[in-house]
Amino acid sequence: MSLDPVWIQQKAVELGWVARTEEFEPLIPIQEIGQGTVAWFSSGPFKQRPPEPGAVVPSRKDWRDTIGCITLPGHQKDVGACVSFATCAAADARARIAGLQPKPLSPLYHHFCSMDRPINNGPDFDFLAEKTLELGLPFAAAGTNSLRDPDSCHALAVPPKMRVVALYSFETAEEVKREIALHGPVMGNMDLREDFEKWYRSGIYRPTNLPVISSHAVCLIGYNDDEQCWIGKNSMGTEWGEGGGFFRLAYNSSGVLTEGVPFYSLDLL
Repeated sequence: MSLDPVWIQQKAVELGWVARTEEFEPLIPIQEIGQGTVAWFSSGPFKQRPPEPGAVVPSRKDWRDTIGCITLPGHQKDVGACVSFATCAAADARARIAGLQPKPLSPLYHHFCSMDRPINNGPDFDFLAEKTLELGLPFAAAGTNSLRDPDSCHALAVPPKMRVVALYSFETAEEVKREIALHGPVMGNMDLREDFEKWYRSGIYRPTNLPVISSHAVCLIGYNDDEQCWIGKNSMGTEWGEGGGFFRLAYNSSGVLTEGVPFYSLDLL
């Protein structure tokens, strides 16, 4: 059911962000989360980042300030591939930060072909990590960005891959800020509500009292302690959100590092 535009705009003003005047249709498949549902994560393939004594973590970091490091968001449309989109966004940024200037990656090839997932059912980060360490992240090639199902993969040549040599997990905000500042963007899950998915336009998002409808993977590209917010890159295209597909999210909200669910990062070769 669509929200009343007047109600959502009033609620957004109360909470300090700006709502669209018309509902956005992201086309992201939604799988409702029932009351009491718990997401379990294993240590699995993830490592702990070794200590880095003497490293200075600033109070603000936004990788968009470093020209050429953050590309415009892609659009997952009706494919449940947010985990692949978030991971490819983080990897692309880290490659650019390292001066590798990579070709674009293909989250859809990663979703359908590397992980053999259907159109409306994405994997968790544990499963993605295992496949990513084994197979790498695929570069975009002819046909890879128009895939619609795993069966179509057989008609494509296997594209070259970006090799991922390590994955890390972080459970506290301070760990994530340190990782972003010293190494680059990270990826993980947030609680998705209809106000964020269909109505968020700009400002620092704080959720209304609407129920959580799904878990949604995003890439965090920065943070700002003065504004008390994370800075993120979404996968709903450039017509959604702030500044062409980005968002700001209040600390201690939307399930980001508030319920023991980690965020993740990766090292490339």
